[in-house]
Amino acid sequence: MMARTSRASRIVLDALADGAIKTLGDLRGLGVSPQTLRRMVDDGRIASPGLGLYQAADVEFDEREQFASVARVVPSSVVWLLSAAAIHRITQVMPSDIWIAVPPSHRGSVEMGLTPVRATRLSRPRDLEVGIETVTVHGVEVRVTNPARTVVDLWRFSTFNKAIQQQFRKIDDETFLDALSNYLSPDRGNGSLEELSGMAERFGVLEAMDAQLKTANYRSGMVP
Repeated sequence: MMARTSRASRIVLDALADGAIKTLGDLRGLGVSPQTLRRMVDDGRIASPGLGLYQAADVEFDEREQFASVARVVPSSVVWLLSAAAIHRITQVMPSDIWIAVPPSHRGSVEMGLTPVRATRLSRPRDLEVGIETVTVHGVEVRVTNPARTVVDLWRFSTFNKAIQQQFRKIDDETFLDALSNYLSPDRGNGSLEELSGMAERFGVLEAMDAQLKTANYRSGMVP
């Protein structure tokens, strides 16, 4: 029995080498039982960053690993809004929640231990396809809105957007304006107003964002 447990432990540690994040299904597929995993977590030999997720205990904390954990649970999800802004370093707001968009087919909540997850179902295909880039975190591919899409989304769900109902306005004006400024800053986002305008047009909000874009254009010293 001890030999089997020792061998199973080695299999787990090998699978979690180099900071990899594995699911319960991944490890069961290697012949490791849930009891072994539970015992290794209790003994402090491995860590469980989220429900049904496992990682080596000595991995140095990376704030992005929570996004990798979510991507392992919901591969179709997209990190967006404040979480995407934090990844791209264009916001001073450090969200305590993980903000993700999921397809309408996704059912149920997303549990990530003590970290709350804000999952929003988006029904239009373009919301989960346009302006999406993939970053690799601990061997996990994480889908995240690119900087321009992130800024457009922050406006779409801000109090500036009078076309949506009050309960859908998740972002205040100051947070959006801060992200817009950081996106255009050469020292932060180094983003392009042209790219931002193009993204806004693709989502049908270019005209509605006109006032904020003109202000940003003026403040950045660009020629109208």
